[in-house]
Amino acid sequence: MFEKWKKSPLKGKGGTLETTLADIVRGIQYCVNSASEIVDRQYVAQLDQYFENGRPLVYPVELPDGSRMELPLFTLMNHSALALDKMKVSMTVGVDEVNTKSADVPIANNENFKLERASFQVRMGAPAKKNGGQGVRLEMTFKAGEQPEAVARLAEQLCNGIKLYAGPPESAE
Repeated sequence: MFEKWKKSPLKGKGGTLETTLADIVRGIQYCVNSASEIVDRQYVAQLDQYFENGRPLVYPVELPDGSRMELPLFTLMNHSALALDKMKVSMTVGVDEVNTKSADVPIANNENFKLERASFQVRMGAPAKKNGGQGVRLEMTFKAGEQPEAVARLAEQLCNGIKLYAGPPESAE
């Protein structure tokens, strides 16, 4: 994963890695997307944990009146997950250079239309120190996320499928 940095580092002023503001924003967006992907994978892992060969794992229960039931383990667990609710990023960047980039965009009535934007070459603040140095500060707030609709429907179907077996279990004598 980090091999590309070893092979061709992009050195800027002062021997630091050249970074654009867009690179930083894309990196933050990647972090947010990764958090969402982790939640998605958690639900798949839950299914693997409570099912075997497509069949729900069950826990046999005998009630005080002697009747029995098999409870699907999946229905006994909480299926909500932590999800990223808010993310606040505070950082100090120094703007080293501003470049204008343009691209030709074909539009039906205007063949010469150019889309222009600015590209900022930035330098991150020094690592945070006790003496008031600058750095990046992240604040993330998590909340219990709602379970996906499919998980709720699966749990409901499994609960609806619970059957009560009358009478005490027959003993083999």
